[in-house]
Amino acid sequence: MDYLAEMTKMGKKARAAAVALVKADGKTRVKALMRIAELLEEERAAIQEANAKDLANAEKNNISGPMLKRLTLSDAVIDYMAKGTREVAAMSDPV
Repeated sequence: MDYLAEMTKMGKKARAAAVALVKADGKTRVKALMRIAELLEEERAAIQEANAKDLANAEKNNISGPMLKRLTLSDAVIDYMAKGTREVAAMSDPV
């Protein structure tokens, strides 16, 4: 797998989504952010499965233990991400 190409593709999609979100009205932004929070929770298993593969590759590449721990997407981390996304959605101007 060509990781650089894949990451570049993901980055371009993220940038396009960010531009669309900035142009959207407040109601649409809130709806999008709330959906992101829901998807984080709904797709928890898939996220953690992909994270486990990333962590295994990182370990093979001699990434330090503390860094691996920081990169681990535990249930608590995913819960925190979803909660933070909902907090952003609750702001008066969530851009």
